[in-house]
Amino acid sequence: MEGEMVKSSFEEKLAAASGAEQLKTAKQLLKNGALTCAWRMPDGRISAIFLDHNTYARAQVTPGDHGGVDCDLCGEIDGKLCAHAVAAIMY
Repeated sequence: MEGEMVKSSFEEKLAAASGAEQLKTAKQLLKNGALTCAWRMPDGRISAIFLDHNTYARAQVTPGDHGGVDCDLCGEIDGKLCAHAVAAIMY
């Protein structure tokens, strides 16, 4: 029961930071194996490589309340996380 509360809280936070549709798309990216690799950089950023339509693309997420996203597929986004950023965090 306690694990469900943590999972729910984690997903609720991601949905609030990105939107329900982005969260759903992120889950599909993970399920379909589009995330090739991901790692945390020394400065805390999360970097991920995705395979999308036979092209590799990079997404970097700066976590935190004032974080940001730089995604080769979605561009630089202020305020909301793209599906690639959410997938990288979930991974």
